[in-house]
Amino acid sequence: GTIIVSLKRAVKTVFAGFLGVQSRAQYEQDLQEHRFVAVAIVGVLMTAGFVLMVYGLISAVMALVR
Repeated sequence: GTIIVSLKRAVKTVFAGFLGVQSRAQYEQDLQEHRFVAVAIVGVLMTAGFVLMVYGLISAVMALVR
């Protein structure tokens, strides 16, 4: 229950940070409410997912070009 809610909020925080749409007030509030470890883990996982997605997209386009 509580861990899932915490992870959902961490994902929301990291996603807003990726997009750059988070207000300064919300950023300050998130710093107070979230555990650094949870946000760091979600950030690393989301970054890895993004890199893999871009790699897959580029590989697919290159396969079509050949």
